[in-house]
Amino acid sequence: MIISSYRQHIVLEASTELLERIAHSDFLNKYIPSVSIAGLDSGSHDGTKLRIKASSRTSLQQSGEVYDLLYSPESTTTEDIITVIDYIFDALRQDAEIYCVHASAAQKNGRAVLLIGGASGLGKTSVNLLLCRQFGFDFVGDEKVLVGKQGKILGSVPLIPDHKSEVILATGHEDNELVSRIDLSKESVTAELIVQPVTAPSATLRMLRWGPQKAEWHLYEEMTRKIRGVSRRVNKFSYGLQSLDDPSKTQKRIINARKIANSVECLTIWGDAELVAQEIARQFNEQEPSTHNRGLNILETLPVKPKLIDY
Repeated sequence: MIISSYRQHIVLEASTELLERIAHSDFLNKYIPSVSIAGLDSGSHDGTKLRIKASSRTSLQQSGEVYDLLYSPESTTTEDIITVIDYIFDALRQDAEIYCVHASAAQKNGRAVLLIGGASGLGKTSVNLLLCRQFGFDFVGDEKVLVGKQGKILGSVPLIPDHKSEVILATGHEDNELVSRIDLSKESVTAELIVQPVTAPSATLRMLRWGPQKAEWHLYEEMTRKIRGVSRRVNKFSYGLQSLDDPSKTQKRIINARKIANSVECLTIWGDAELVAQEIARQFNEQEPSTHNRGLNILETLPVKPKLIDY
């Protein structure tokens, strides 16, 4: 079976029963950005291979373009195996200078807002939905977003399958109402604004502009997290996968983080989710494509007077 994620391809070699389970798993589309399957017959396709075999232990080994996954049928789930598949995609993406980041994204007129932040529950999804419902944005993606050179948004996973309680808290809606979405395979969008939202109900609005050095630091961290295996665990989160990083990937990541940091406005915005979304929309509308006020690293006063903070 050949499985693809934004122009990257992996040939899976496994039992027919396991390939069928992977192909029909709901988790596949929720977990791997822009995923597609080219059928159960791998044919003579060259390139990266993942050979999957049942064993009494779990391990992942690499030799050139061939990966071998040994898994325990008693403790390793189909979701675990899909996690490994996406991890190998991370290695392929980074070789191609494409980075999977924990983020949410929305766009307007071909220009995107990328909402980042390492932890869940900060408000990325809720603010994204508010941008789409109240400020005329189109939904691009949630949870995992693929970012290429110069901040180009290349792929994502679908709308928030598991964030219901956060969305209710921030927006008052009991379910994820439909929002306008775009097909990234047909439309091209580039991040014109990168925001780290930190939301809490009725919180005062505050904002910090990042200078290029601070932006590069945080972007590099976001672009590194998945390839280093920080969150890659299987077997009920008891077995951690080793890093797939190498010096070539690291150097490409440094260069791309620096380029994005010097061309895209980056901010942290604290406050109530609706106020944060409103301020993002205002900042976005003030941005002219490829023209940015860089180098600021100060706390700015907004229409709602902020409390001073140490940062």
